[in-house]
Amino acid sequence: ECDDDQDGYLRSWELRHFAELARWFDGADGEWDREYRELCNESGADPDVGISADLLAHLVDDESGCFCTDSQLHEMLAAARPPKTWRSASALAARMEEVDRAEAERPEEEQAQVAE
Repeated sequence: ECDDDQDGYLRSWELRHFAELARWFDGADGEWDREYRELCNESGADPDVGISADLLAHLVDDESGCFCTDSQLHEMLAAARPPKTWRSASALAARMEEVDRAEAERPEEEQAQVAE
């Protein structure tokens, strides 16, 4: 996992490593700080707390946002090295499937409200 402090959230430095592996970002520290805060604000996350596993799964599964294919995720995991990286591709894939199932089971009007 990228969650180095094991608190259930990816803070700026933890998400940056993931973003660099995903090729979402390759800029300077100041640019990353702005990018991270913007991502948190747009997704309703508190930048001081971080991005939850559920939100990350949604972000990488959202084709209009920070989308990653399953093969990209597996390539990232293969390229990553412990201890500051994802330790389990199957855990992320399983979490993404849980989020997909939960979204599919929600009534359509609830899905529309979440998308807004």
